[in-house]
Amino acid sequence: MSFSPAEIATMLTEYEADHKTGMDIAAMSEEIYDYTSGYPFLVSRMCQCIDEELDNAWTIGGIGEAVKILLEEANTLFDDMFKNIRNNRDLREFLYDLLFIGKEKSFNIDSVISIAF
Repeated sequence: MSFSPAEIATMLTEYEADHKTGMDIAAMSEEIYDYTSGYPFLVSRMCQCIDEELDNAWTIGGIGEAVKILLEEANTLFDDMFKNIRNNRDLREFLYDLLFIGKEKSFNIDSVISIAF
């Protein structure tokens, strides 16, 4: 499951109605989507960071700062992903070939990559 930019915009519209931040909802929803591909945990955590830790910095720069916070903190999503990579040689080799060697890989939901989800 993932959120589309339109679904993110709907959530931001509701937030904006309550908090009146003056954000550009369309730009913010696209930027959040660009960083998260709509992954629900990442969307929610980024928005939480902006709201609670960045004093409602609903700007492109604020989203960039939220990404930095997210990447620097420990969380179960990243912990599980790293655990899966460490413990599964096939997955580790698949990702190495894809990300570091640049080999093209076809997507198959039944392949080793499904472990990463």
